[in-house]
Formats: sequence, structure tokens, C-alpha cells
Amino acid sequence: MLDHTSLANLERQQTKRASDGHEFLGYADIAQFVKRNRTTILGSPLITIVGAILYILVTDPIFTARAQILIDPKMPQLLREQTGEVNFSLDNAQVESQIAVLRSEKIALTVINELNLREDPDFQDRRRSIFATLRSWIWNSNDQTLSEFEQSRRAVTMFEAGLDVRRYGLSYAIDISVSSKDPEKAARIANATADAFIRDQVETKSSTARLSSEWLEERINQLRAQLNTATQMVQEFRAKHDYRIRARPDKEPEAAAPTPTDPVEEGRRRDVTPEELETTAETYRKIYESYLQAFTATVQRQSFPVSDARVITLATKPLTKSQPKTMLVLAIGGLMGLMIGCSIAFVLHSLDRSIRSSQQIRDELGLECLGRLPRIVGAYPDHFDEVAKAPFSRFSSKLKSVKTVIGLANKTQSIRCLGITSALPKEGKSTVASNLATLFSMSGMRTLVVDADICNSTLTKNFAPNSTAGLIEAVKDREQLKHCIVPAKTTSFDLLPAVTGPIANSNDILGSEEMQVLLRDLFQSYDIIVVDLPPLNPVVDGLAISPLLDGVVVVTEWGKTPLDLISEMLRSLRMAKASILGVVMTKVDEGSQEGYGKSGAGYYS
Repeated sequence: MLDHTSLANLERQQTKRASDGHEFLGYADIAQFVKRNRTTILGSPLITIVGAILYILVTDPIFTARAQILIDPKMPQLLREQTGEVNFSLDNAQVESQIAVLRSEKIALTVINELNLREDPDFQDRRRSIFATLRSWIWNSNDQTLSEFEQSRRAVTMFEAGLDVRRYGLSYAIDISVSSKDPEKAARIANATADAFIRDQVETKSSTARLSSEWLEERINQLRAQLNTATQMVQEFRAKHDYRIRARPDKEPEAAAPTPTDPVEEGRRRDVTPEELETTAETYRKIYESYLQAFTATVQRQSFPVSDARVITLATKPLTKSQPKTMLVLAIGGLMGLMIGCSIAFVLHSLDRSIRSSQQIRDELGLECLGRLPRIVGAYPDHFDEVAKAPFSRFSSKLKSVKTVIGLANKTQSIRCLGITSALPKEGKSTVASNLATLFSMSGMRTLVVDADICNSTLTKNFAPNSTAGLIEAVKDREQLKHCIVPAKTTSFDLLPAVTGPIANSNDILGSEEMQVLLRDLFQSYDIIVVDLPPLNPVVDGLAISPLLDGVVVVTEWGKTPLDLISEMLRSLRMAKASILGVVMTKVDEGSQEGYGKSGAGYYS
């Protein structure tokens, strides 16, 4: 494992910052998370917004008409005469009672009958109609008629669903809102509801006054009879005891005894005083007069009843729809999509076990990250000599850092034969191998690239497509070695190509003593040898030759190579006694890090 001063100092600095209380999760991490999952985070709101637009297009617009009435409570005479504060609880209860009346079925049925809403299509339960239609198709039945009671109940239910009655603040005003697909119908229903409430109040007052007048009339008749009887008793008592009238002789025959029902005689036999009789008559007279006044007022109220409520705002045809609210639906759809996208991205991030950071490599694999190579962008057909074509690109700068790190390791251990491998194909090992060899050759070192990827010899196809002999032939016959090595075109290093097709016993050949002798012979002519090893997951040829190498660099694709697969691959290399220098990540998405020059087209091999 690589151990050098620069990486050790960097690790100590990171540990110190963590111990000083700095958060591991910073703004850069959040920006990288958003950038990495931008498709999911931005795609979900787009999908939900499209769904919201479709919902707005297919949903019938709803229009809401509003009428407003004002409750004018009549305070009793006793409360008007009192001085002091008004009891607000009484007022609130009164207004809430009027709201309950407005929501009652009596008002609903009145409006429904007045506007003939039972036959209106908007006041029919469509779900029940569809169910009835399906049932008629299945059972071949035409029994879709509804009774008058069922029609009324459905109409009342639909009416109550579209009606909204609310108090306006703390005032005595009440808003009546009616929602309908037809704006004119909504205005008609709102005004009809207000009128029905006013008429209900008038009819209620008239009915109450009629009952009161009937009761008062009956009570007045009783009081009139009682007053007449009391007056007659006073007059007869005075006539019997008028001393101005001469008394009759004692010899005259006595009058017949009055009947017990005679009030005069009854009063005389009880020895009633004239003052008592006059007081009784006067009391009956006052009660009779008060009842007459009440009866007169009741008859007047009955003939001209006045409601305690009045309409202050008539409903008019609404010009704009109230539902669905376009901007609100779009905003909610976008917000929900953003939340869903962030949630999906977070779940995917939690389940993601791919290589993404240097910290993962150190913590999970126990190796050092030699470098993070960004994704190559540009217009060149291939990028095996990217460092020569674009020496100041971001990719070239990062790869130069990898070469420097390997050079630092060369001070502690001799690295003359360097192997480049990966876990899976197309992760960029061949691109890294050829460009790294180009850097070595540009620094004045005699460099040889050995294409040991027998199954997929990418470097051979690119630099020496017409070669007829290669690595396998050189191992079998070292006399042919000088004929197998060819100078790579467009680069300054030499290439020992692979054969044109796979060999059945290539694993035995690459790990043989002959291969070790061949490498020893090559050390006499070259300062450094870069071996492009095959990926270790499909084939195991790289395990056979890895013990013969001074160091192996593992190439992983950022965000793609599974961590578990890398762990198993490193375990196999360690079992094969390979010297693993570290890990190089390729195709790293670092949007915040712009290169000095633009090159490439994202191509790796």
C-alpha cells in the first residue's frame, strides 16, 4: 500500500479539521449531491407539473358566486333599558343559529323546488348513474328510475356539497357561496338561498304572531267576562247598601235566599267590603287593557312582519373560475415533485454502494486514492494520448498528480514494472495506462507498454492494428521479442502488443517463469514498463501476472464500480501476493472544477 508524505499530511489536516468541530457535510457536498442527482431531482417536478397541467385541462372549471346578508338582531326591551356592556356570547350564538338555518335542509329543499334542481344534470350522482348503467348492461335491466324521495335526497346532498356559509369576521354579515360549473346557475342559487332565508324568517315571524294573536284573543275573552262580573258585583253591592234609599218595613215578607251562584249574594254573605270589590274590578280592567294592547301589536306584526335579516350584496355571475386554481395546483405539483425527487435521490444515495469519494477508499478498502480523473470532454476521436494533445486540460493535470505520487512511492520501493487493472471493462484502465506511459516517456524515461489484455486488446487495436506477433509469441520465443515490439504511433513510448485472438492457456503463460524472464530482459532496455492488465472480474489472467509486477494500480469508475466488487477484487490480488499501490477513480463528475483547456468527449477504454 502506498505511504507518502503528501497524502499523509492531507489526511492529518482532514482529521484535524474534523476534530476541531467542522461538519463533514458541507455546502460542496450538498452541491455535489444535487448535481449528481439532478436528473432525478429536476425530473420529478417536471413529471408532477405535467400531471398538474393534465389535471387542469381535464377538470371541469368550477365557478363560485357569493351573496351576503346582514343579521339585524332585535334586542328585547328589557336589554335596551339596561346600561352596561353588550353580551357578545349572546350575539355569537344568534349569528351561529342563523348560519345553521341557512345550512338546513328546509332552505335546501325550498331552493331545489323553486329552481327545479332535481332535473338538473349537475345535481345528479354521476357515479350512481354509471353504476346503474353498467348494472343494466350486465343484468339486461332497465330499472334506473328513482323515487321522488331518492331524487330529493340526492339533490339535497349535491346542494349542500356546493354550498358554503360562513360568518364574515366578527360582524353580523354572513357570506353565502355557491359553487357550480355554470357561473349563471351559481349566482341564481346563491340569490335564491338568500331569498329563501329571508322568506323563512318572515313566515316564521308571521306564524308566531298568528299563534300569539289566537292565544291573546282567547285570553281577552276570558278577561272580559271576569271584568264584567267584577264590575257587576261592585254595582250591585252599592245598590244594596245605598242608605239614601228608605228601608223596607220589617213586616214585609223576606226575599228568597239568593242562589249560591249569585256573586253579589256570595260577596254579601262573605261580608266583602266595597273597597275590595272595586280593587278587584280595577285589576281586571288593567289586565284587560294590557292584553288588548298586546293583541293589537301582534295583529300588526302579523299583517306586516319584518325580517331580522336583509340582503346587502346580491350574487352576480363570476367571471373567473374558482377551482381548480391554476397557479396553486402548479405550485403544489412542483413542490410535491421536488420533495419526491429529493426523497428518491436520498434513497438511491443511501442504497448506492459505488465508489464516489477518497474517504470511501480509505475507510472501506484500506487503500489510498492516488487521483480523481475527471470525465474527458472534447472532440478528439480517441484519448489514449490525451496528455500530449491537451497538456493543460483538467484530465492531464490530475494524471500528472498520479504520476507524481507514483514517483514518490518509487523512492521507498523500486517500481519499474507497473500494472494497471480494473474490476470491470470500460472503466478507463487502458486510457490511464497509455496516458501514464506517455507522461513517463515525456519526462525522458524509456517507456514500454505491454498489452496483457488478451481478450480485449484495446491498445493493440489502436496503436498497432497490423501487428502479427505480440506478447504470447515473445514469451514462447524470446528471440522474437525485438520483432514484436513496435513504436506506438502519435506517442513516444513502445508497445508490446497482444495477439489478435484469445489463447486457451493465456493464464498459464502470463504467470509462467518465462514471463518473469521476459520482464527481466525488458528491464535492460527500458526504465519503466506499464502493463495493461485485463479486468479481473470477467477473467483471472491479471492475477497470474500480478505477483511479477512491482506495483498494481486499480482503476475504478466513479459512481459505477460497486464497492463490494472492488473489495472482492482486492482480496484476490492480496491472495495472489500483488503489491497494490492504490486506486485511481475515472470519469469523476466535478462540475465545480473547470479544466484549463477543453478536450475529449468523455471516452474511456
